[in-house]
Amino acid sequence: MQFSWSVATIGNQRGLQVPERSENQGASGTPTFKGFAHPQGTGLTLSVRGCRWSLTLKTPDGGPYPPFEEYHQLEMTAADLQRFINGRGLDWKRQTGETGREELVAMDNGFSVHLTPALETPLDEAAMVAELEARLA
Repeated sequence: MQFSWSVATIGNQRGLQVPERSENQGASGTPTFKGFAHPQGTGLTLSVRGCRWSLTLKTPDGGPYPPFEEYHQLEMTAADLQRFINGRGLDWKRQTGETGREELVAMDNGFSVHLTPALETPLDEAAMVAELEARLA
């Protein structure tokens, strides 16, 4: 599947710069992430191979972001994910998520980024953030 867009618009018409991608796989090797698009493209949740947490990107205003739909059920590399976020050096805050579980939240490139531990897994901020940053390095 090929993707090619350079500027994406979030629901309230703010433009985000999204580097173009023309290759079939990201340049950083084996796919590590698998995307699950939210209805109407309002978010993208990624399972992370070998991790007991998930990563969710959301538009800050809850509006649609159609490129998310292109990643539904698609395996992604770190380079694919970095089309949306940097993922490193973020100011993480703890909050209670929509499901009532504690999660970490930060803003990155205009997206609300959520790190949520798996069920019955305690939130370990240092370990989760370090693992995300290592996978995106």
